[in-house]
Amino acid sequence: MLAETPLVVLRLYEFAQVLGTVFGGYLVFRFGRTRFLAGLYVGCISIFFWDWIFTDHWFLNLTYDARSINLFTLAGRPEPLWSPCSYATFFGITTLLILRYRDWLDRKLGRWQYVVLPVFFAVLDVSVEGLTIYALDIYRYGYREEWTVLGVPYTNLVWVNIILMLMAWTGRGIVRMQHERGTMAVNGPPAVVDADKRVITPVGAGARPSVAVTEDSPRLPGRSSAEPWTLFAIGFAICPTAFYISIGVMAFVLDLVQPWS
Repeated sequence: MLAETPLVVLRLYEFAQVLGTVFGGYLVFRFGRTRFLAGLYVGCISIFFWDWIFTDHWFLNLTYDARSINLFTLAGRPEPLWSPCSYATFFGITTLLILRYRDWLDRKLGRWQYVVLPVFFAVLDVSVEGLTIYALDIYRYGYREEWTVLGVPYTNLVWVNIILMLMAWTGRGIVRMQHERGTMAVNGPPAVVDADKRVITPVGAGARPSVAVTEDSPRLPGRSSAEPWTLFAIGFAICPTAFYISIGVMAFVLDLVQPWS
């Protein structure tokens, strides 16, 4: 266990992660206040239940600061309070922003976004984790030095990209499908409200809505019956599924390269 960073720095980091998680909840409200977004965000937080498995020596080989506020200890592995918050802020908020501004990404980047986004995710991971590890010393990866940059394993850049690209691709597909069915999943491109007060996204080139609905528009009274709780479950499953697939892939990669110290 680590115990080198000043305690006040550790507590401020934990507090910042909690605030970040609250901010993510605000974005769920701001970006549509839908069951789909709520499920997606809660699903990101739920990943901490797996920490005791994939932070062990066979995968991430993480060592935490011993003075961290822990939620529980399972199989000898502590679960710091900041860990579920970090999943919410990194994976949850990032995916929420991609879904909300999907139309902007399509207009500005087109297919190039599938090149730009992976590069951005890699830089984001090195920036965020590099600060946490190299500067703050909150936790460490037990990897050989030649396999890391600012303390972040190179393999993490691949792992994070698999997760976020799967979440973005799956989330966008579900949002598009729901909007075509007349169910508002997330704010974004202009939409129209029909006589039954359903939110309809125009489909097809040159489509022009007569009534625009954005995140600044007043919400319709009540909740549409077209938004079932099934959408919460679907949103919830996106992040765990992406993690499951990425861990399955990276477990074989890590076993092949053996980067641990």
